[in-house]
Amino acid sequence: MQAVYERFDSIDPGMMLGEFTKLQQQTDTVEKYMEKFEEPGHKYKQKVLYCIINEDEDAVEKSVLEETDQNPGVLEMEDMTVSLNALSGNTDFNTLRVKGTAYRRGIYILIDSGSTHCFLDEDIAVKLGCQLAETSLLTVSVVDGSKLVSSMYCPDFSWDMQGHLFSYPVRTLRLGGCHMVLGGDWLRSHSPVEFDYDTMRVTVTKKGGSTHGEKVVLQALTTRQRPQLHMISARSMSKLLVDDHYGFVAQLHSLSTGQSAATLPADLLGLLDSFKDVFQEPSDLPPQWDIEHRIILKPEAVPRKLPPYRYSYVQKGEIETIVEGMLKAGIIRNSQSPFGSPVLLVKKKDGTWRLCVDYRYLNQMTVNHNFSIPVIDELLDELHGACYFSKIDLRSGYFQIRMKDEDVFKTSFVTHQGHYEFLVMPFGLCNAPSTFQSLMNLVFAPYLRKFILVFFDDILIYSKTWSEHLHHLHITLDILRQNQLYAKRSKCDFGQERIEYLGHIITRDGVTTDPRKVDSMTGWPVPKDVKGLWGFLGLTGYYRKFIKHYGLIARPLTKLLKKNKFVWSTAAATAFEQLKTAMVSAPVLTLPDFSKPFVLETDASDKGIGAVLMQDKRTIAYLSKALSLKNQALSVYEKEFLAPLMAVEKWKHYLIGNHFIIRTDQKSLKYILEQKVDTMLQQRWVSKLLGLDYEVQYRRGIDNKAAAALSRRDHGECSIITVIIPNWVTEVQRSYDQDPEFQPILQAKLVQIAAYPEYSLQAGRHSGITGTYKRVRSMFHWPKLKEEVAEWVRACDVCQRAKGEHVPYPGLLQPLSVSNTAWSYITMDFVEGLPKSEGKNSISVVVDRLTKYAHFIALSHPFTAEGVARIFQEEIYKLHGLPVNIVSDRDKVFTSQFWQALFRQLGTELSLSTAYHPQSDGQTERVNQCLENYLRCMCHLCPTHWACWLSMAEHWYNTNFHTGLKRTPF
Repeated sequence: MQAVYERFDSIDPGMMLGEFTKLQQQTDTVEKYMEKFEEPGHKYKQKVLYCIINEDEDAVEKSVLEETDQNPGVLEMEDMTVSLNALSGNTDFNTLRVKGTAYRRGIYILIDSGSTHCFLDEDIAVKLGCQLAETSLLTVSVVDGSKLVSSMYCPDFSWDMQGHLFSYPVRTLRLGGCHMVLGGDWLRSHSPVEFDYDTMRVTVTKKGGSTHGEKVVLQALTTRQRPQLHMISARSMSKLLVDDHYGFVAQLHSLSTGQSAATLPADLLGLLDSFKDVFQEPSDLPPQWDIEHRIILKPEAVPRKLPPYRYSYVQKGEIETIVEGMLKAGIIRNSQSPFGSPVLLVKKKDGTWRLCVDYRYLNQMTVNHNFSIPVIDELLDELHGACYFSKIDLRSGYFQIRMKDEDVFKTSFVTHQGHYEFLVMPFGLCNAPSTFQSLMNLVFAPYLRKFILVFFDDILIYSKTWSEHLHHLHITLDILRQNQLYAKRSKCDFGQERIEYLGHIITRDGVTTDPRKVDSMTGWPVPKDVKGLWGFLGLTGYYRKFIKHYGLIARPLTKLLKKNKFVWSTAAATAFEQLKTAMVSAPVLTLPDFSKPFVLETDASDKGIGAVLMQDKRTIAYLSKALSLKNQALSVYEKEFLAPLMAVEKWKHYLIGNHFIIRTDQKSLKYILEQKVDTMLQQRWVSKLLGLDYEVQYRRGIDNKAAAALSRRDHGECSIITVIIPNWVTEVQRSYDQDPEFQPILQAKLVQIAAYPEYSLQAGRHSGITGTYKRVRSMFHWPKLKEEVAEWVRACDVCQRAKGEHVPYPGLLQPLSVSNTAWSYITMDFVEGLPKSEGKNSISVVVDRLTKYAHFIALSHPFTAEGVARIFQEEIYKLHGLPVNIVSDRDKVFTSQFWQALFRQLGTELSLSTAYHPQSDGQTERVNQCLENYLRCMCHLCPTHWACWLSMAEHWYNTNFHTGLKRTPF
């Protein structure tokens, strides 16, 4: 460095950097640069750059300067590049991929002229055991501008491609898209090279050796595999991740979205585009209407300001953001009202939050309007002859109506930050639906029942011809524009020939009931046992007075309720279908009468919820829904709360604007209008009931038969991730249930399949008569189960060969004392003399004398007291703590000074059995026999694999039925 300082006559780095850069800019070749840098008196034997000044201290990429043999005085920087195909794993028809072999392992090789050099994936290089050498860091450029760093080098890597051996130096690099890249340097060394993309073949020429000049044709992989759906276990998934495979987990949800513009006719699309302003967000307060929302309080009403609910720091930030947005939009203002309702923060499906106000107290103090609700049947009668339909949903409909000035202060709400009140009609007020309906009737009055139907916020336009429908749509949208009413395009349907409206399906052929209304009944599965049949008959029996000749129809089913008489026959199947048909037809199902109150009976079970919508004890619709795994984890109270919520959501078009009754067997729900809302779940659910006029009545479970039966209906497992099953498969499965000739065969097979895995697979391998019977009985039942299991076990060939006969010892047995605490008194022993398996040839057996729970630990002989003590600490102590007493035989490990001194210091008493009398520790000796029998049954054909079965042996033993305990240790 002294020579450098003398050259620049300074030791200031800043000054040297300036001079260094100036010299660099004035010269265009390395030779001229070096000549100017070296003044007389400072000539060096070899031209080497002694000082490198890095202008960017944060950069991680480093250049490698190497001398060339042709001109040793010149320093050149080698520029290496790798293509994106090597990193991304692109497998389209433009990439040349060849399957090869290296070190007896298959690898995928990319022949890539877009990469300058040959690269080997870092992870595969380690797995192959390549001889790698460290080199200086080399920066490899990717064509997208990013940089990678290579630090290892394999000077002589050999591999095989389609029967031809190749060898070439490669650098390691984290690829991801393939195992190896053959770049431009390899292609240049095997030139001339011919690419034939029609046949996806590459022809290279070998150089050197006995095969010099030989033409080698390599066939690239041309088959593109179609994506397929396969079931994968967690263990397989973990292995793939360890091997650096890439993948993703996807969940498929069905979302209801608006019509795509591409599906609309051109003339309709042009009409909608001319009214774009109608589908925009409102930017100002709604205009002054003759109709404004009023809140008339009862005479005894007293203003009450409730405290705000408690929220987390993040949720408080969300509330502040929403309130600030409403202040800017002019929807709310600051308030000093004596009223005050707390806010509810509800999370929407897209992850954002919605602010609602808990107006339950205000609604109780409000006088309900006597508003005439439109009769759905009368509305639908107007649709006769219509062929084209459109449905419009208003954007934040309630916010498009102003509050009466003298009632604004009653809408006030409180947050942690302040006190505010609404200038527009908020969601959650009890009379808001009737006010909204009044406005719609006023706005569309000239055209109601001519080509427009309005039921609260559901606006339906209907026409006989297409041209007429376009004209009617133009009038409707123009009315919205003139009155500054805004619609939400994504929730509207235009120009449809089939549309869902108010729970009915409307087409040119007429109005039909939505099949979803009764699918809970029509889709009732065939009962598999007496319990399932009881549920179905309990529901149908509840309505037996509406079904003519109910007793005669149901007689084949009631016969099956007798003991050991459940055999599904043709008569039973016929009666089952007849009852389902009767339950969804008149006079059981009735049409709603909006002049009378509705009754909603709900119930929830562990697996599902059920509900019945009724009037005058007559059913209007059924609901039966399986609970997802997430909802199955809810408390009983939350499940019972969820049932009316789902029912209200489904039948809202019947209940909105009407007083209705919720009947439930959960008594605490009776006070839902007075209860304080504490949890986020309760807040979200209460917000869904705001603005509805309802009361909750308690009904004993024994009287709530219909909803209870629907909630306990057999459901399939409810899961987000599912596999689509073709309809014909379902039909075939259903045909089995109704085929009397197939039923005996099916049931016989089920018995055999039920017994076989419990006796022969890993969890219950050859457990004998009692053990197998207990395992099968815990999950299955059929007549003469025990006799069939005994016959099965006695006929087992493996047991006959591998097991010996046990004869009881005469005399009284003297068991060792047992503690009242698990793992306080234990026994230890070794099973030795086993064939070597995975480097082990012995097993340490540790048993708890109270629970009989055991641990089996593989050891390699010879083992020392220190080694056994370490294993005891790692496998036993960490799980169960220190025992009070250990019983063992007189093995040299247990009699060693180390073992004795160790447990003396730990306060554990050691008890040794009598010499040459293993019966002193009969418990451990019996466990050893069980373990040896299990391993003998499992691996008698390949004894050296016993270590693979040891963990399964421990699980088998601890879950097997013990006659002494009358239960399993686990």
